Amino acid sequence: MVPMFEWAPKYLIRFEDKRWSGGTEPLPTKKWLPLLTVITHPAQFFSQENALLKLAEALGQSRTVRAFAPELLTPLNVQVRSDNWEQLSNPGTATLSAQAVESLKTTDGTYETPSWCRPEDAWMYAFGRLLRAAATGEPDFTARHWLTREDVGWYRGLTSTWQKRRMGMIHSAEGLRGTTAAITPWFSDLLLHLLRWPGIAERQSQESSTIKTRRDFDNVIKKRIEVQRKLYGASSQLPVYRYPVEWPLDSARGLRVAMVQGLMPLHQHFDHGLAGLDVFGYREKHRNHTAALLHLTQKHLAARDYVLGTSTKPHFDLVVFPELSIHVDDQDLMRAFSDATGAMLFYGLLGAKDPTNGEPINAARWLVPQRRAGRRSWVEVDQGKFNLTPEEHDLGIKPWRPYQVVIELFSSSALASLPYRLTGSICFDATDLSLAADLRNESHMYVVSAMNKDVKTFDGMVAALRYHMYQHILIANIGEFGGSTAQAPYDKEHQRLISHSHGGNQLAVSVFDVRLEDFGPELEAAQPGVTKWKKVKERIGKAPPAGLDRF
Repeated sequence: MVPMFEWAPKYLIRFEDKRWSGGTEPLPTKKWLPLLTVITHPAQFFSQENALLKLAEALGQSRTVRAFAPELLTPLNVQVRSDNWEQLSNPGTATLSAQAVESLKTTDGTYETPSWCRPEDAWMYAFGRLLRAAATGEPDFTARHWLTREDVGWYRGLTSTWQKRRMGMIHSAEGLRGTTAAITPWFSDLLLHLLRWPGIAERQSQESSTIKTRRDFDNVIKKRIEVQRKLYGASSQLPVYRYPVEWPLDSARGLRVAMVQGLMPLHQHFDHGLAGLDVFGYREKHRNHTAALLHLTQKHLAARDYVLGTSTKPHFDLVVFPELSIHVDDQDLMRAFSDATGAMLFYGLLGAKDPTNGEPINAARWLVPQRRAGRRSWVEVDQGKFNLTPEEHDLGIKPWRPYQVVIELFSSSALASLPYRLTGSICFDATDLSLAADLRNESHMYVVSAMNKDVKTFDGMVAALRYHMYQHILIANIGEFGGSTAQAPYDKEHQRLISHSHGGNQLAVSVFDVRLEDFGPELEAAQPGVTKWKKVKERIGKAPPAGLDRF
């Protein structure tokens, strides 16, 4: 058999030679490295938007990159250097420089400017190629997360040949690197603009659509980095990413929330480790339980609508499930449930893996339907857990929380209010006061997926968080222990406890409406005066805690 490198094109051999081959060894700092070497490192340094923004800034500021022919701006000819690769996602401290060096003179047309792109815009397409290659971790900028993985059921763009992929690229986080990548719709729109192809319709309301020149590019990137710098969690040292979602916010109904307390897996089901949850027999039983639980929730909705009147879609705005309750292979059930109810979902994942090393992790998933022009797409991103219990360590689960997700709901209605923001954590992470300090001025609702035995302690924690964070606090606990609760810092005692499911081994579905104006962006509960509903002499919420800055 003839070795591959004896017949492969020379540029492919050079690309293969410059891939990272040092295993899990750290990248050298303060040294120029080919961009290809960095993006193929298993640490996936460019899996977050903040790091990609720093790369975009470095490309825009480099004089050698500016003077280089766009067709030769490849991950091999572009070199990067950093003082600390681990800090790339911190906009306040990250350092990254870029330069162009002609180490490869041709790529046999792979990186040439397409015929539909104007010559004066060739630099934009070149920047888009580099940024997308960094985001995917592959030198082929048309590659996608699922290119070699079978996952049928919804549209993912054109596959097959490189030419077809170039015409059907999708730039969402799930398409670039999967649900563990922190890449917001803002950056996806930037790639859409830089790599636009014939017939594609851009949303002119997006900031990236204003980019016409290199100076425009630099200004847009700098402005975005500043936004991300202000969002960065100073106490928890976590990047915070907002995912804006157009949502039919209804101030008359409020935000309709359902908390679903299931029974599987039970605590004893972990006796044989995580592998015991995937064995034949148990796996089918768990999937059937999940399907039955979703069916029960829809029946609960039907019974509720029978008495209170038929609700309009979305029948639920948010549905929260416990920690480790939904298997990663049951995403088809969750998408079908979301389609049926119109709801966004937050649920604990069973079987999640660290994207860098394949180790088991504990994560929850935001599954948010985004509807525009009669079509539905998904915002799908995972929220990790860092603070683990001794039982989790015994199971081999590793800490993984590289970022914090905030879902930002806004309405296209002319009468729409300011965006309403939700964020979430997994069980023990909710006890992290540094995280609560960073989020209290950012979010309006804090949801927690839990599998917690000590219900009484968590009840006390929620009572404290609802006041210190001054917002609605929701915990969906596993039914074996009960204690799923929703609370808010209203002044009157009977209003503070919105929902609480007591008792062990209890299946429970709780549905309630959250008034958006009380602790949302308007923060009417904190101040007396005329509200949208009525004139009040006294505030309906407790006196706000010291340092609250959401007014």
